[in-house]
Amino acid sequence: MHVAAFRSLRYKGTSMRAGNLGAAMQQPRPRRPRRTLIASLVGLAVIGLMAPAANAAPTPNPSPAGVVGGGRLGEAGVLIVDLSGGAAPPPENDAEAWVVADVTTGDVLAAKNPHERLKPASTLKTLTLLSVLPELRPDQPYVAVQADAAQVGSKVGLVPDATYTVENLLYGMMLPSGNDAAHALANAVGGDAAAAALLNAQANRIGAFDTVVVNTSGLDAEGQVSSAYDLALVQANGLKDPAWRQIYGTERYAFPAGPVPEGTQRPTYEIATKNRLALADYPGTIGGKTGYTDASLRTFVAAVERDGHTLVATFMRFNGSTEAIATQAFDWAFANRDLLKPVGELVSTGRVDTSPSPTVSPVASAAPPTAQPTPTAPPTPAAEPETTAGPSAGGEESVVPVAASSQQPARSSGSWLLLGASGVLVALAMLMIGRIARGDMRRRRGGATLPRG
Repeated sequence: MHVAAFRSLRYKGTSMRAGNLGAAMQQPRPRRPRRTLIASLVGLAVIGLMAPAANAAPTPNPSPAGVVGGGRLGEAGVLIVDLSGGAAPPPENDAEAWVVADVTTGDVLAAKNPHERLKPASTLKTLTLLSVLPELRPDQPYVAVQADAAQVGSKVGLVPDATYTVENLLYGMMLPSGNDAAHALANAVGGDAAAAALLNAQANRIGAFDTVVVNTSGLDAEGQVSSAYDLALVQANGLKDPAWRQIYGTERYAFPAGPVPEGTQRPTYEIATKNRLALADYPGTIGGKTGYTDASLRTFVAAVERDGHTLVATFMRFNGSTEAIATQAFDWAFANRDLLKPVGELVSTGRVDTSPSPTVSPVASAAPPTAQPTPTAPPTPAAEPETTAGPSAGGEESVVPVAASSQQPARSSGSWLLLGASGVLVALAMLMIGRIARGDMRRRRGGATLPRG
């Protein structure tokens, strides 16, 4: 009796539990996990699609309405010059873009593709010089780090843990085109990001709206561009500053060597400019700056003063000799200056945005090095060219012809990967939505035939 009752209770309990399980199985399955998965997939896809835009190269400074410097300077692919006054045509050259202007009057005398955005190479160091001079004291000390010495291309020879002055770094950047010195100056004003912000603000202030700065050296970087017009503006503004003009025009400088034992006089070695106009004693040369990378080809800027007029010339993306292209342009410009009618102007700082420069951090304090103020005569160390291709037999940097670069940088490979992954995520999300929809339809059709109760 008791056994039968026990079995009855056991089977009833089992039946009840089975009935509860069956009832639970007949209830609709929770959809929240699938919906959460779909929402996650869609969210990831949106992030992936937005990432390429976030990682895209920086865009040029916002420019005012119209063409900076005058309407004719917006013409592309043609020689821009007015010979109606009887001037001779300018000599031909192979530069993709160039400008010859009279800084004394502000007139642009001739140009070709003046606002085309191209890679500036080391001519960008003229903007670095213009931007950091007001922020740093010449006697301010700086201790070099390994990241400075590790820069590629031409170097002045910074030694990690050695102390230099800002003056040393400025001459080391401009004369032998030291990328290590340019990197050190970026550190001195607060790091790469702060330095780029400082240079971009300076470019905007002087009206160089084609210029986008990523680093202080001019080494190729995605999105880093300038124009022949902007580089002429940099020279025009720099020549107003006696300190900029002095460094720009210096041909030789005694640079401090590495650390020496305490109490020992620190030796120096001579560094020299790469400006071939100055090296060739071209009459009236004020200064100049060369540049070269495999992607930019040659770039060159220079300033010459004669008969009370200062002319500047800028050349971007060419293969020929810097001395020849500049000499021919300046010879023509000075011979025809009175007969040429201006085709545009170099805008003055007073007519463009004069927003303040960003705050920069001072360089860390350290004891200044002992350096000789005048050049000495130890052997000059071998200077690296502004390209990893090595110097040519003629002494200038070797040139490897490449296809013309686009004005706008290409999307990086990482951006394309993110874009592809986003597409896969979207496809998976759509597949899940379709499967859930089909499952719901089957359950609705099947539910109509199930008995109730």
